[in-house]
Amino acid sequence: MLSNEAKFPERKTECLNNLRIVAVVVALVAVVVLLVVEVVVVVVVVVVVVVEVVVVVVVVVVVVAVVVVVVVEAVIFSFYREQYFILINVRSSGKVVVVVVVVVVVVVVVVAAVVVEARITSLDKNLWKQS
Repeated sequence: MLSNEAKFPERKTECLNNLRIVAVVVALVAVVVLLVVEVVVVVVVVVVVVVEVVVVVVVVVVVVAVVVVVVVEAVIFSFYREQYFILINVRSSGKVVVVVVVVVVVVVVVVAAVVVEARITSLDKNLWKQS
């Protein structure tokens, strides 16, 4: 009695061809999945870089605003000393409130920028470890 392989050699060839096709399809799917993962990682890195740039721009704008306020105050003080002291005496309570509010806003923005930067850096490190 002959085995099935001997009786039907074309079935063995067909089965091997089917296995080759399945192997190629699985390899192609794996490559596509890896490409999609790589694209997602690149997009996340680009978003992280954009957020870092935005944070840096915000910090620079805040620092420039503080410097401008200090320079304007210095100019006003240098040209109008007497009037400046009268202005301080007349509106000292309101001026103190404004200065406190500005200082609190600057501190909050700087702390938020530092926290966001630390979080982005940790996410960036985790992404690099995974890839």
